[in-house]
Amino acid sequence: MRNEFFVPVLLMFLATSTLAQNSPAPQLPPFLKPGMRITYQGGNSTLRGTRMVLDPQFGYIKKGNDLYRLEEGRSGGGVGYTQLNIQAADPNLIAADVAIYLNVDLANNIVVGSGFATMVGNASGLGDYWKPLSMLSAVTDGPQPDGTVGSHSVYSLNGQNYNVVTIRYSGPNRTSINSYDLQTGLLISGGSIDTDAATIITDPNGVVQGSANGSAQISHLRFVSVRQVNIPWAGDPMPPGLVKGSRFEYQGGDRAVLGGGAGLPPLPPRAVAMSLIIGDIASGCAVSTIVQRADLGQGIPPSQTTANRCFSSAQLNGLWISPRAVAAMQPNQVLDQDPVTRFRVIFAGVQNGFASIYEQGPREMVERYYALQTGLLTSSRITRTTANIGQQITEYNLTGRQ
Repeated sequence: MRNEFFVPVLLMFLATSTLAQNSPAPQLPPFLKPGMRITYQGGNSTLRGTRMVLDPQFGYIKKGNDLYRLEEGRSGGGVGYTQLNIQAADPNLIAADVAIYLNVDLANNIVVGSGFATMVGNASGLGDYWKPLSMLSAVTDGPQPDGTVGSHSVYSLNGQNYNVVTIRYSGPNRTSINSYDLQTGLLISGGSIDTDAATIITDPNGVVQGSANGSAQISHLRFVSVRQVNIPWAGDPMPPGLVKGSRFEYQGGDRAVLGGGAGLPPLPPRAVAMSLIIGDIASGCAVSTIVQRADLGQGIPPSQTTANRCFSSAQLNGLWISPRAVAAMQPNQVLDQDPVTRFRVIFAGVQNGFASIYEQGPREMVERYYALQTGLLTSSRITRTTANIGQQITEYNLTGRQ
């Protein structure tokens, strides 16, 4: 498991269908099936110390019947890639394990893993990432019954033209603009601004009614690619005994090894721990709650983060692999090489009853070890290198299962 900040869950896990029981099952597009990877380039930034200024001509945030623009912001954020790895896909449940990568070297396009999230939906849509064509075809130019505004145009991206329908929404604390391809229903370009309720609004004369202590979150997404990932154990059943409520406890350490020619000794390690609790299971997919804890030193409460991940057999970095597939693979066999992130996944071989899967990136290596008897993840190690500084190494070992 990556020892990184996990982004919050995007949507609640859906265990039952919201579709009418007596309606014919709609057909999902071919890119919504287990093993497919949908990649977006994107970024997020947070503006603090913001206020909204009344601007009837160029305002883009709507409150009541007035338009405002943001002013006076101190920002922080980053850019990188978001990849939706489809784990389950049927009319009742579409589930994706979402991997987030942060670009740490824009000049050379070098990214590192930055966390995971879970995205779920059904034949009615997958969040903002995909809308069924039956819904998009009903969008006309101008105001819509749901309060949004629609428009049709040709959108050029990466040398390709897309016929899109753009849906604009402007509410009290959120503004979004999403453009969807009219052939596939995929999001081609999207962006949003979310403003904090504490944001100060000026009066019609431009006089600020208080200190500018609000905040705003700005994000964008641009479509990059869709491709099928070859997963040797895709479709194999999950391990026996893996049920809702199953719990796995991992313990380990996190240490930094300083380099860069300074010859400095390693820093003292800190203890880390992780609890993984299986939640709802449907269509061979299990959503899990992951709680990570890290020791911050004597007298300081440990830090803790909570997030969700979606696990199934349709992934190369999951909670389990198939012993059947391991027997058919060769040591050092390349399982996948992503052309966007440049991460390569290798089956390193079997030793002492454990199969090892290595995930290599430009500046990190993630090693995962699985028990041959059960196929379950028993230990992991992530080594991340920072130029002229050194390495950060984080290890987890399975210490208990309930």
